Amino acid sequence: MSAGINWTEEQKLAINTTGCNVLVSASAGTGKTSVLVGRIINLIVNQENPVDLDRLLVVTFTNAAAAEMRGRISQALADELDRKPFSMRLRRQLQLINKSSIGTLHSFCLDLIRQNFFKIGLDPAIRVLGEDEAALLRAATCEELFELRYDSKENSIFTSLVDCYGGSRDDSELQGLVLRLYDFARSTPNPQNWLKTAVKSFYPSADTDLEDLPWISVLKNYLSCRLKTILQFTARAAELCLKPDGPRGYFGALQDDLVNINNLIRCCSLSWAELHKAFQEIQFLPFSRAAKDVGEELKKQVKVLRERGKRNLKSLAEEFFSREPGEYLSELETVAPLVNELVKLVLDFDEVYRQVKKAQGVVDFSDLEQYALQILSAPGNEPGDLVPSEVALKLQERFDHVLVDEYQDINEVQDAVLNLVSRQSARGSNLFMVGDVKQSIYRFRLAEPGLFQARQNVFAFLESETCQIDNCNSGINLCLTNNMRSTKNIIDGVNFIFTLMMTPGVGEIDYSKSPLEFGATRPSEKLTPFFLNDAIEFHLLNSNPNTVELPDDEDVLETSGESIGGELQEDTVWESFEGIEGRRVEARYVAGRIKEMIAEARREGKNLSYRDMAVLMRSTIQTAGIFLEEFSAAGIPAYAESATGYFQASEVKTIISLLSVIDNPRQDIPLAGVLRSPLVGIGVEGMAKVRLCRKEGDFYDAVLAAAGMPSDELSGRLVAFLAMLKRWRAMSRQCRLPDLIHDIYRKTGYYDYAGGLPGGDQRQANLRALYDRACQYEGTVFRGLYRFLKYIERLQQNNRDLGSARALGENEDVVRIMSIHKSKGLEFPVVFVVSLDRPFNLQDLNRNVLLHKKLGIGPQLVNVTDRYSYPTLPKLALKAALKMETIAEELRVLYVAMTRAREKLILIGRVSDLRKEVIKWSNAGDFKEKQPFEPYLISAGSFLDLLGAALIRRHDAETLYQTTGLNLDLNTLNDLSRWEVKICGDDYKVPVVEEEPASQSSGILEKVRKLESLGGECGDEEKIEHLLGWRYPLNCFSVKPAKLTVTGLSEHSLYNDEDNSQLVSPEEKAAHRQGARRPNFLQKTNALTGAEKGSAVHLVMRHLNLDGKLTRESICAQIADLQKREILTQAQADVVNPDHLLAFFESPLGERVLSANKIYRETPFLIAVPAHEIYPCSVEGDSLSEKSLAASTAFVEQTVVVQGIIDCLLEEEGALVVIDYKTDYISSGNWERMKELAGRYRIQIEMYARAAQSVLTLPVKEKFLYFFGAGPYRL
Repeated sequence: MSAGINWTEEQKLAINTTGCNVLVSASAGTGKTSVLVGRIINLIVNQENPVDLDRLLVVTFTNAAAAEMRGRISQALADELDRKPFSMRLRRQLQLINKSSIGTLHSFCLDLIRQNFFKIGLDPAIRVLGEDEAALLRAATCEELFELRYDSKENSIFTSLVDCYGGSRDDSELQGLVLRLYDFARSTPNPQNWLKTAVKSFYPSADTDLEDLPWISVLKNYLSCRLKTILQFTARAAELCLKPDGPRGYFGALQDDLVNINNLIRCCSLSWAELHKAFQEIQFLPFSRAAKDVGEELKKQVKVLRERGKRNLKSLAEEFFSREPGEYLSELETVAPLVNELVKLVLDFDEVYRQVKKAQGVVDFSDLEQYALQILSAPGNEPGDLVPSEVALKLQERFDHVLVDEYQDINEVQDAVLNLVSRQSARGSNLFMVGDVKQSIYRFRLAEPGLFQARQNVFAFLESETCQIDNCNSGINLCLTNNMRSTKNIIDGVNFIFTLMMTPGVGEIDYSKSPLEFGATRPSEKLTPFFLNDAIEFHLLNSNPNTVELPDDEDVLETSGESIGGELQEDTVWESFEGIEGRRVEARYVAGRIKEMIAEARREGKNLSYRDMAVLMRSTIQTAGIFLEEFSAAGIPAYAESATGYFQASEVKTIISLLSVIDNPRQDIPLAGVLRSPLVGIGVEGMAKVRLCRKEGDFYDAVLAAAGMPSDELSGRLVAFLAMLKRWRAMSRQCRLPDLIHDIYRKTGYYDYAGGLPGGDQRQANLRALYDRACQYEGTVFRGLYRFLKYIERLQQNNRDLGSARALGENEDVVRIMSIHKSKGLEFPVVFVVSLDRPFNLQDLNRNVLLHKKLGIGPQLVNVTDRYSYPTLPKLALKAALKMETIAEELRVLYVAMTRAREKLILIGRVSDLRKEVIKWSNAGDFKEKQPFEPYLISAGSFLDLLGAALIRRHDAETLYQTTGLNLDLNTLNDLSRWEVKICGDDYKVPVVEEEPASQSSGILEKVRKLESLGGECGDEEKIEHLLGWRYPLNCFSVKPAKLTVTGLSEHSLYNDEDNSQLVSPEEKAAHRQGARRPNFLQKTNALTGAEKGSAVHLVMRHLNLDGKLTRESICAQIADLQKREILTQAQADVVNPDHLLAFFESPLGERVLSANKIYRETPFLIAVPAHEIYPCSVEGDSLSEKSLAASTAFVEQTVVVQGIIDCLLEEEGALVVIDYKTDYISSGNWERMKELAGRYRIQIEMYARAAQSVLTLPVKEKFLYFFGAGPYRL
């Protein structure tokens, strides 16, 4: 086990348990990555049965995670080596780190395919398509397939399929459905079998009963949950009737309602026919007259609750029981041919797409998994019963352990691959899986959290090392619950919320079995938290704070969101003007809270900065931009890595418009955009004049006519533009696309112009990104300007915007704004979770055809002739199941968001009417015994609905209903967590935070400006004067680098030494002062600089094989080989003169190199040099002289680290010869110039000699500079 780490007992179990499959359920902040690294190190250093690193397969979820894992393992091995410096085995493990199988599953599959390409008939030089390129190739292939189907004579069913599911205008929706179904099927181990099974379910046998269909049990379960929700509201209404001033006359009707609802719940366990009959027979008794002394508020609440229950029962009856049970079977017969044709279309697409990829030598990411599975499974396997192939058996022998990170996010294909490469025998199982199903938030990427839960259910739970592995059937399940990240109050708050919400029925998880436990141990300097008040903050922005009337029945009913088809959705209402303005108010509020916290931390002496804060939201689309604007207005630096906005940036739109005009100038809108842009600079009046030159036809014709008018400023601009356009149109047909864009930037100066605008760095980053994407495009299967523009157009049509180019570094002091998904795996001292009121995105449930891994395909029945449609039984079932799964996923997303915080968690949402929301939350259910409110979960429409219903029953959240004036008699819940609820109106403004009273500070500043005395005597004037006049004794070092390269050391001497200043030309000095250079593609020439030519020569000298006789031909051959092996670029190979190299080896010095006992080439070194040897400290104005400084102990102790590489070292007769190569141009025999340059390079060669003597402990007897083309110079 890794030494020096205080592992918890549960971590020790996870690290040490071997001999069987192990599943580690690692809750948030429990150090799962550290445990995984600790287990790997423990396997390597194990005394009894050590394992080499190259016998481990470590699978991570992302490339970044793989890189981090390599780094951690490398560091852990280095730490072990520090403790055992003579361990050759540990040294070998460090050497194996770069050869080890640590990476993503996709990278493992790609290596497997390339090693076994002949088994599946692939080209070994296959290229993996990027996501965007693959999406575009799929879309193009699908279009071609549809064209073939349209041309086919036997296409009647296909035409019907297009009519039903193609869309209102074209067949784009059907094409999207084909691609979606293709991707969906590819996430299963046997895609064709899954598709055929899905079709088969639409062809039941003649004796099939409705109860035998797979969808009925799902619908019964869903209806049971919905009915329990109605039961809760009805029971709440009955409870209100029995209050002292309640309407007791209503109680009898409500009792009857409760009997009816309980009867419906009972029927959910009976046949569908009986449930159908019970719904048809339900009736509602009218309310009896209420007494006159009844409280009007309670009376109205009871009416609202009962009406809500009635409405929901009627909605369920209409949605599920408006048709006779037998009609469902006949509907299957109607849609079966369409489903069959859809699946045939997908299978045809699969075949055509496979052939297209094979012809182009490419694969996509799903191919990697499917081909790997094909290689690893033996031929003739039955679906669901994969048998390992010979390749898989060899891999099982090769890998002693298979370790999987983020196991909760894998799909069925990936799970099958892992099962085949790991050993699954009774005693030799070696699969180690770590993850947290509570953080499985990638179902939209077809991740399957059920795989994690399936193993969790069958694996034996191991509580201590005393558990016998022999008693475990399939494996062992371990739990890590000690959270090392968050404060105890945050952990208690998370436990409070999710013990209520994460339940097996709706949340898919029983959170109460493994809640988080506080386990954080902080270093001494962090024992004091940032904030004295660590309560979780819950802020509600009420846009209608003056509402005092009880909401009408309709108002409350509108918020219920209980129908499958009528649920709250992420629709245009939320993104309307009112919704956007609401986000702006929320952003302003968060900005104010940030400023308050920064000021508070400074007053308390805490080191809180902007980089310590993160603002998390469900989606950054549109919202992140609003937050950035408001933060900027408040003076708060912030950064959001948005996935959109790149193509909307003005500078990108301008260049794309110009490219469109180059491709086809007869496009009025792009042409007008270019003419109005700074590229041409024609104003509105000028544009009008252009159009008047030719009122009819394309605008391009008008431009041509205006350019031919008498010479003036307008015609001059147009003539110049048309000349450049002609040139660029010719280039577009002859040159690479990146070269065209490069030429546009260079000729127009637009890149430099964009850099001078506000946000210039970001604008230039966007323009560079466009050039880079053009380079990437050239490496795809597509070519040409027209296809590039179509590529961009399809990206935009498919909502695959690229996001603005990154212009900020990771360590800048800014507030991070990101989606909750992006924050997974990260942590921040302060976390804001905002936009809690954003509706859950349930729009996918309204698609014509739904898909589900277990339930198959759920189509809408569409009658094209009579123009109506309704959901089939499979669609109703799929919709119900998908809604339940979506709610469960949203719960997990909220869990991820709340567990990112270390010190402070702040939750913020917005309501349009607080009173209405409070009433809804108060009716969420009975919490007398902290019962889970599963029935309420299914009706929740946002994070705010979930949190509000839980918090309203806490003592420290009484302000929720006190503010509204409601007298709610609720059964309160108490636990160890502390919450602080704040309510604010929409008129919130960012506070102006003052460090001290403005009047006091302004008066002091005014006196300072006038140089007046502030008054008062303190008696310490001399001491104050001494302190104010103090200067740092080693001030000369404060502006000097603490580390230098030998080249930098030489430059320092040149530019500061008067004796050498004449050796430096004005051009060299200018180059030394030059700032950041332009990007390579904006350079006027791509020729190598002098320094780059020198590097090329050094590279050849390093790699030349000195065995055997060196001739010009052999040197040329070796240079060509270096270029072929990509050690040299073509440009570098071209500048190396083989005659110069041959001249060196034929010289006396070169012969000594060839005959030396030992040769050290390109030897790196790092040494400490006394600072006074490099910096003479004669800086003008220093308070101490050079002599006094040199005499001081502090001055003598200062050192500078010098780093460099010695070109060549010879060891001759126990002494060293130092050789430094120089490529400065010197004409042959020009000894004076050689002497001058020797003086310039003397400090370098002396440092090389000093380093060589120090490292090798041998004296240096000779030092040479060798000038290629001139010869050696001995120093």
